[in-house]
Amino acid sequence: MERILQTAISSIIAIIVLFILTRIMGKKQMAQLSFFDYVVGISIGSIASEYAVVRDIHLSEGLTALIVFTLFSLVLSYISVKSYCGRKILDGSPSILIENGKIQESTLKKAKININDLLEE
Repeated sequence: MERILQTAISSIIAIIVLFILTRIMGKKQMAQLSFFDYVVGISIGSIASEYAVVRDIHLSEGLTALIVFTLFSLVLSYISVKSYCGRKILDGSPSILIENGKIQESTLKKAKININDLLEE
């Protein structure tokens, strides 16, 4: 019973910290996430769940890992906003899928998007 209570308390702490850090990182819709933002989000969620379940991880260690990932994400977001070169490295460059009314099939293949997904959008 004590382990269940510890897990519940750790989970609540992890969720609260996760929500706070997510609010600090800013609002983005899923479609607007860069690949890096997506990976950071998964990593932060994984760290929070590990902290909640694994007994060997102390509160300070779990919070430190969450804060480091959040700060790293914020620094890279700042670089992406302030530097064209940084933005190109971190976010990549846009792909033109339709040009002058014509579907660019070679670009679709490079982007790994099929015609049905394009038409759906």
